[in-house]
Amino acid sequence: MFHLYRCSMCAFAMLFFIGCSTEPDTPTTTESQESSVQTDPLPEVVIEPEEMLPEKGPAAAVEPSSKAPVKTSEMKTDGDVMTLTIPESSEEMQPLGAGMLVSLSEEGELKVNNWETRDAKFSPELEAEYFLLSINRESPGYLTKGHFTQLPEEGSATLKLDKGYSEFLENAPVIVFNPKAATPEFMKQFSGMVPLNDPNKEDSGDADPIEAARTQAQVSQSRNNLKQIGLAFHNYHDLYGCFPPGVLYGPDGKPWHSWRTLLLPFLEQQNLYDTYDITQPWDSETNMKVLDVIVPVYSDPLRGENPDNYTHYISTVGEKGALNGIEFDGTKEGFEKALFEGTKIQNMTDGTSNTLLVASVASEAEIPWTKPQDVFVNPNVPELNSKDGFSTIDINGTERLIALFCDGSVRVFDGYELGKERLAAYVSAGGGEIIQDVPKDKHPVTYLTITADGENSTASFKRVWE
Repeated sequence: MFHLYRCSMCAFAMLFFIGCSTEPDTPTTTESQESSVQTDPLPEVVIEPEEMLPEKGPAAAVEPSSKAPVKTSEMKTDGDVMTLTIPESSEEMQPLGAGMLVSLSEEGELKVNNWETRDAKFSPELEAEYFLLSINRESPGYLTKGHFTQLPEEGSATLKLDKGYSEFLENAPVIVFNPKAATPEFMKQFSGMVPLNDPNKEDSGDADPIEAARTQAQVSQSRNNLKQIGLAFHNYHDLYGCFPPGVLYGPDGKPWHSWRTLLLPFLEQQNLYDTYDITQPWDSETNMKVLDVIVPVYSDPLRGENPDNYTHYISTVGEKGALNGIEFDGTKEGFEKALFEGTKIQNMTDGTSNTLLVASVASEAEIPWTKPQDVFVNPNVPELNSKDGFSTIDINGTERLIALFCDGSVRVFDGYELGKERLAAYVSAGGGEIIQDVPKDKHPVTYLTITADGENSTASFKRVWE
């Protein structure tokens, strides 16, 4: 169907809106095995699969499922702003049809030839508002609203755009659809000619070269930050015979100091460390002055600007985690003693290459870098992207987690690789858990998210494995 359209984005749009079935690509393992703590050349933004490191135990096979799960649309409202997320489903998209744009007037009236309709139950009506999408090889797609002035007949139709016309190009495909979950209020609130992205193009590395270079540099710096932190952990271990405690609890039983503060001398921040009063909690008036000083290595460039000096890197603390919590009496002598009471590498029976040490957290967590706040794993490990857990970041349209392991290696995971049990096994330092294979029952699901906010309306495609 729609054999006239050959460019990758056009083919994607046809599959997405008309609902043709395809065999999903096989997801690839994206863990990167690295032990060097030196700065790498800039990595490719599209991360190639690399050899898996040794697992903790025999991998449990996962039988692939026969088909992708059924998805439904989701509508969210925040004041006057309405956001509709639609999965790649003919039932949810309700495509009326598609054709080739052959002429477009300055008044926004367009004529479409080669019109084809997949399902007669989705039939258009005159004057009713529908979404129109136009995509071609040379430019991004555009989404707008319009209505039929001539219903499809003998392979042609005429439509009138509500706003704009110059972004739509002749000899480009036009898709008309009427989302099942789009209410009259939602259609009324949406306005404008909205540019779209192409998730296939982004995944292939053909995105805008300037943006691609910027993302590439941010990925490189994020990985290098974690390598520097990993080197600091190992230098600390060389001096004290253990990793730093994840949290030092004061005489009042409250968390006073973080491992991020204890690592300062090993991150070329000795002078800053010397101004920190270890006999007072992190949020004392004296120590809050230290918080005002920027420590660049604790800020993930992939998370954007960070004017408030929040940390984007947290560890795992608890009996099951890589770091432990230690009580001290609030004195300098007690503090010095506690520095020798962290987790020892030789006690990590699951192996340092199999134990996650540090990973990123969303900016929305708003964790001051001196605050002893991390992923606490007593008794359970918070799931990925949960309120108290690690957070993935969108890199080239795919949610990924960049993580430091206890051996100093930095690896990149696709979010779907870290289900609840697999993440818990990586977080555990000595539980002997079996790390299961990457699930093979995942399928690529493309979502179209439309935000109806008047002239500030937006729309974007995103493909994930579920």
